[in-house]
Amino acid sequence: MVKSMEAAVMYWKSMQDQYKDWELNSVASELASRQEESEHSHKHLVELSREFKRNVPEVSLVREMVAPVLKSFQAQVVALNKRSKEAESAFLGIYKHIYKFFVLSVTVLHQQLQLETLKCCQTNGFSVVKC
Repeated sequence: MVKSMEAAVMYWKSMQDQYKDWELNSVASELASRQEESEHSHKHLVELSREFKRNVPEVSLVREMVAPVLKSFQAQVVALNKRSKEAESAFLGIYKHIYKFFVLSVTVLHQQLQLETLKCCQTNGFSVVKC
């Protein structure tokens, strides 16, 4: 039993080490920089829209034709931005849970191994100090 517990602990420790190298780590760190870029691009788009409205007379044919298209694009960008933030939040939440699972499972398996070793020592008549 102790051997199988040791094997399980070693397996989970190796999984935890591999987890650190997963693509998830790089994706999670890239998300933060992409969020900043996205916010900057969105602000720039808003500024360009305002500049267009300031520079084109209200009564012009161009403004009448472009205004609905511009509003439609702005609404689409806002909707995509919202969806993106929700998806990123979900990803990061799952990422945190996976990491916590690995850390917790290694800790629990290690404690179980120590308990099984202690029981084995007591069963075989060894004092705990010698084990």
